[in-house]
Amino acid sequence: MMDKLRKNMKKVMWVITVLFIGGLFFWFGTGAGDHNTVARAGRTRIEYRTYQQRITQHINRMRQELEEDLTDAQLIEARHEVLSSMINQELRYQEASRIGITVPDQEVIETIRGLPQFQEDNVFNFQLYRQALRFSMNMTPEEFEDLIKRDLAIRKLERHILSSVRVTEPELKLRYRSKHGSLAGFEDKRRELENQLLQEKRTALYGHWARELHRRYQVEVNPEVAGLQ
Repeated sequence: MMDKLRKNMKKVMWVITVLFIGGLFFWFGTGAGDHNTVARAGRTRIEYRTYQQRITQHINRMRQELEEDLTDAQLIEARHEVLSSMINQELRYQEASRIGITVPDQEVIETIRGLPQFQEDNVFNFQLYRQALRFSMNMTPEEFEDLIKRDLAIRKLERHILSSVRVTEPELKLRYRSKHGSLAGFEDKRRELENQLLQEKRTALYGHWARELHRRYQVEVNPEVAGLQ
């Protein structure tokens, strides 16, 4: 259920950011330094090098899935998706930091050691880890560990946001009665209905929170550098 919810939350954030970017493009600054900046999300610049690295990884995955070269329209869409994702990640990480969420280094280490793609015979292999980062992901260990740290912080933030969501008995009975006309068979469907309502309420809450997040932090995008023109 949580995996499905996380997919829904990612979709919500992506839609909100695409709408946000579509209406608020800025070409900021005239200095040479700005030509290396794709966007500003809150207090952080998204640099062209990092953005291009993510674009390459995303496009390679798309080519493997489609088993063909991408059209110009698909390339533009891929850039939108990557930039939206990077902005979302940065805003959520800044919000996690703002409310005091921290991730100890040991938690990052344990998470990485538990990833199956870096294991042989269920044991973490440091050499395999370094090779995978270098040749498959084109990242340094420090860059990857920072990504993991951010992801863990964001997961904690999401759990914090959603922890207050509850489904009450009156809500369950009202939903069931509105659909079936009576409470006959209610107990048999209670768990399924409760999960459904819980997911709906969490998705709605997360969508509201995401919109507020974009209002709280300033986002500026350089569409020329981002390749969106």
